[in-house]
Amino acid sequence: MQSRFLHIDDTKTWNAFKSGNQAAFAYIYQAYFQPLYNYGRKFSSDDAIIGDTLQQLFTELWQRRKRLGSTNQIRNYLYKSFRRALLRNLAKKEKAEQSSIQIPFLVCLSHEAHLIQQQHTAEQLNHLEQALAQLTEKQREVIYLKFYDGLTYAEISEVMGISSAQAYDYMYKALKALRKNIKDSGNYNELTSSALVLFFVVNSHSFF
Repeated sequence: MQSRFLHIDDTKTWNAFKSGNQAAFAYIYQAYFQPLYNYGRKFSSDDAIIGDTLQQLFTELWQRRKRLGSTNQIRNYLYKSFRRALLRNLAKKEKAEQSSIQIPFLVCLSHEAHLIQQQHTAEQLNHLEQALAQLTEKQREVIYLKFYDGLTYAEISEVMGISSAQAYDYMYKALKALRKNIKDSGNYNELTSSALVLFFVVNSHSFF
């Protein structure tokens, strides 16, 4: 059954959730659990810690709902909260201070992307994958959030805890490096948004 909150703006949905409306909470959970899970997989392949972090996040949201602030962008609120909690849990797992470890932002092609075109396109995607692997973690994360999740630079800055100027800078340097790396490989084609979107094709059920 389609939730009645599907066509209600985020502010009203969030306020309904905060007031204890279980249908609003269920809608938020169902709408954002999988995108958050996919996002978490870019930081770690540890399904258990990603799942535990998500369950902890939504449990705490419900328990603390009356004390939560207002928001008109539920997605941004959840991404920011989940990112912070996941990095903290990954740091605890490694028994190290969060500031002293590098949490790799993983990028890999999905099975579906490889099947789109098995020859020419697959070869181009392979070169793109190699070029992406040479970027910094933050550059890859900005690209993922922009081209796969469709966040604006302002939203990216909120999620990652950086300024909008830094988000622009990461993207500019990432695209510049991608073009150079692909050109240097001898397989240069103008890098387009559609190519990056294709790269980030993800099967939403492949992780279960």
